[in-house]
Amino acid sequence: MDSKRVTTGMLEHYVTLLERDRRQARMAEPYELVAYNYAYLGFEKKARKYGALAVQAAVIEQGPDANDVTALRIFANSVTEHYSWQRKVKKKQG
Repeated sequence: MDSKRVTTGMLEHYVTLLERDRRQARMAEPYELVAYNYAYLGFEKKARKYGALAVQAAVIEQGPDANDVTALRIFANSVTEHYSWQRKVKKKQG
């Protein structure tokens, strides 16, 4: 996950397109992608929001005890400790 050109506008547009086109049948993966990218950019509140949405969707899609659900819960509860946290910012600094 090294989205060098990702912006918050792109992430918001992606979610809007999913909702507009009613592509909401399986949303765990898209929400997860958006959550990780917000973390990558250093936006904790948005990363937590979409991480929580990914958890909710993954529970429905895979069941509450699925490995993906566990990983997403850990991410959503500790965004700033995830390897993706502010990765873009850190890369710019050196």
